[in-house]
Amino acid sequence: MTLADLVARHQIVISAGSGGVGKTTVAASLALWGALEGRRAVVLTIDPARRLATSLGLESLGSGERTIPAEHFRTQGLTPRGTLAAMMLDQKGAGDALVERHAPPEARERILTNRFYQHLSQSFAGSHEYMAIEQLCALAESGRYDLIVGADRRRQEEERAEIEARERAEEDLRKRAEEEEARKRADEDAKKRSVEEEARRREEESRREVAERAGKAAAAKVAALAAAGKVAVPAEEEDEPAT
Repeated sequence: MTLADLVARHQIVISAGSGGVGKTTVAASLALWGALEGRRAVVLTIDPARRLATSLGLESLGSGERTIPAEHFRTQGLTPRGTLAAMMLDQKGAGDALVERHAPPEARERILTNRFYQHLSQSFAGSHEYMAIEQLCALAESGRYDLIVGADRRRQEEERAEIEARERAEEDLRKRAEEEEARKRADEDAKKRSVEEEARRREEESRREVAERAGKAAAAKVAALAAAGKVAVPAEEEDEPAT
């Protein structure tokens, strides 16, 4: 499939990849290509940097859809048969719009003023990307555009942070696994020692019981022989009086 086929056959196109590879430039080029071919195109970035605005010859972009003026095309010798708009994701605004669309009227204000929601909608891991998908869906459902191009914001520093976080998580999991293995070995050793100590205790008790029974049996036999007069039992010697 060529890029021309991609633009012609799809309503939503995402430009993604590693940091610094030109995602925003590709996204702007695809949207411009669509506009030149007669599509009603919009390009959306979730990167707060000004790369998209700069690539389209604009001073800045906001959360609202901004149509690229015809003068911008004419200065470049271009005559698009369609339209081109651009916007930057407003994470908080997208979250609020999501609540307003789906929450019951009586619950909206409570949700929007809830501190947990305010934190979740702005700084929770993955919330930026989720709101970007929500914004893409809103643009698609609006019917105003037949080509929507999105550029993600995976910059190099974010990738490094993600790699470092993954390495820290792996190291933490490795340490936990080692600690768990050491704990299991310690438990097994303790159980083994307990079993061995119990076995020794039982063996000692058994020996004492055998010795006691043997002593009692011998004493009983001697007493029986003495009673039959077959064995003389020496009398206990009295202490001599002191002189």
